[in-house]
Amino acid sequence: MDSLQLISRSTTPVVSLADAKTHLRVDDTASDTYITALVERATQLIEAETNCDLRTTTWKWVGHFPHPRWHVGFFSPYHAHDFVDGYYRQYRHKMFLPRCPLQSITNIYFYDADNNLTLWDNSNYYVMTPTTCQGWLQPALYYPATYDAFRPDAVQITFVSGFATPPALAIHAICLAVGTWYENRESETEARLSTMGLGFDRLLDQLTVTGVVG
Repeated sequence: MDSLQLISRSTTPVVSLADAKTHLRVDDTASDTYITALVERATQLIEAETNCDLRTTTWKWVGHFPHPRWHVGFFSPYHAHDFVDGYYRQYRHKMFLPRCPLQSITNIYFYDADNNLTLWDNSNYYVMTPTTCQGWLQPALYYPATYDAFRPDAVQITFVSGFATPPALAIHAICLAVGTWYENRESETEARLSTMGLGFDRLLDQLTVTGVVG
């Protein structure tokens, strides 16, 4: 089963304390710590709901390369895409990564057919980093044979995602969330996005990248 592990994340807030206080019309410093926490809380919730990272984030994805399992009635548990007859060598389906927008792939390691952890050289694949949809990698020729029938961690991809400059919609959504929670701090017990109203939902709809599973 595929898994995703957070490695590191930028500590620079998407909305600065000064900007959040301006939105809240707060001029003193008594609530600075609370407001800072609300900004982080709103940022995390929006990232979870939209499948987008609003700040530069490094992830490690663990799973398997996409490849067919059957070839003319023959099944091979770990050589399924290592044929030399030209059939699987042309199997170059895109492999989409689960966070957006994709900035870069740091490295790809895989357990080869002999169960040795091997670095897949970046000359063997292309990386596409669109800013408005899910990023992906695609092999130059074919995916390498792996030990995936016996290892759930057969492929390990470290990649970086996130906006260099957060979109204005995301900043506005964070401000709306912070404003709602700040004004209703006594009654707000859970960070439920539905409490923000229709305007907030529409902002999330504009930011969400569909089809991405985080």
